[in-house]
Amino acid sequence: MDHRTVSPPSEADGEASAILRKLAARHSIRDFLPRPVEPELLDAIISDGLEAPNACNHQMWHFVVVRDQATKDSLQAISGSNEHFSSCGAIILLCFHMGWNHNKFAVVQSVAAATYHMSLSAHLRGLGATWNAGIGNGEKIRALVGLPAEFEVIGTLCLGWPAPEAPNLKPPRRPLETVRSYESFARPAADCYPLAPSSGGYRYTDLMNHRNKYSVFCPDRWGWERIANFRSYAVYAKSPLPGVYVSRRLGKELDAEIDLIGPLEPGTRLVELMPYGGSYSVRLRQRYGESASIHCLELSERNLDFVRERVLREAGSDTGLHYDVMTEGRLPYPDGSVDVVFLPQILEAVPERAAFLDEVARVLKPGGRVVVTVRNLLSWFGLFYFRNVLSGQVPNFGPYTPLASLQVRSELDRRFQRLSEIGMSPLPNAIARPVTGPLRLFSRLYAGVWSKT
Repeated sequence: MDHRTVSPPSEADGEASAILRKLAARHSIRDFLPRPVEPELLDAIISDGLEAPNACNHQMWHFVVVRDQATKDSLQAISGSNEHFSSCGAIILLCFHMGWNHNKFAVVQSVAAATYHMSLSAHLRGLGATWNAGIGNGEKIRALVGLPAEFEVIGTLCLGWPAPEAPNLKPPRRPLETVRSYESFARPAADCYPLAPSSGGYRYTDLMNHRNKYSVFCPDRWGWERIANFRSYAVYAKSPLPGVYVSRRLGKELDAEIDLIGPLEPGTRLVELMPYGGSYSVRLRQRYGESASIHCLELSERNLDFVRERVLREAGSDTGLHYDVMTEGRLPYPDGSVDVVFLPQILEAVPERAAFLDEVARVLKPGGRVVVTVRNLLSWFGLFYFRNVLSGQVPNFGPYTPLASLQVRSELDRRFQRLSEIGMSPLPNAIARPVTGPLRLFSRLYAGVWSKT
């Protein structure tokens, strides 16, 4: 039958469509009420998961349910983040028997199928759920729950009763035509992310978060279209939960970075480029209230939906904020119409940097300011980047390459008048500490303010 043929609707089709719409509304929940989930309900959800397809029907999965608060707290500490591990009603550890790991990791696929089935069951029963693969050190988890050596834990499913204020947002799905092709492979170039050349092809076992020899971190290799595509779907840039994607280091630095902007006159037009999931946007709104006109400028409307939700949750109002989209590095503002351009740790993440800085100069008013912070190649972080970051996967906020402070200063000095410069985080144990003198050029963040003459 031709795949474009559509059968006439029937009563069964209507019922099926209603069920499928209900299932499609499932989305991850990380904000839970302090209310336990009873064992009977957990068993019912897991029983539903056991109906999932699995490799050769061996059912070599195992699910360890954790309801004890101290154990949940320990799992949260092992993960290094995932605050919802502590607040959810129960954590199901997703495990499989390593002695029955068939070709193409069929047993792992089996656990994944059961996990999705359990997620749908929880959703239909009114619970919230979120699946996590970033669970931290598996051996520590093994010791914590007494997992035998022949079993491996590959993730968690957190379940609980959603808090009334839990965001009702689902990250966008790629359009069907970009991920489906008939008879042969076809996919838009922007939906294919760059990898380092490999004469022997690519093995997915070599593409892990912490060890990925094919990663490409150079923004110029990606280009604007691919970076926009990556950021518009990667969930790092779009969680409306307060602080979910604010690292401890960023959390300390961002207030010091915003301090560089200084006081703003009422009506000042400030542009913040490529918000980190709204982390800076929230602080800007809290700092300047409704008096300033703050423009959150992103590469996709899909990101801005989540920034808007997060600002509303944390700041209480987004009056005075505007949400704009940039295409191919061109700022969507008239010449000489912007008072301040705020670039917090972003220059190192944009392609075609010279052309982009020319765009910044174009939209600034005479006397307008550009406030810049960059991750500095000439610092301890530059060494950390080459020794650790480059060996792993490109992070979910997109590719970046630290820039040398002297290079950044030279590029900005050619276009603007320098007003001030400092360093931040001179040492790993001095995060967010501002420094002047020669050490400013060798701190983790090089920062400064320039003016358009």
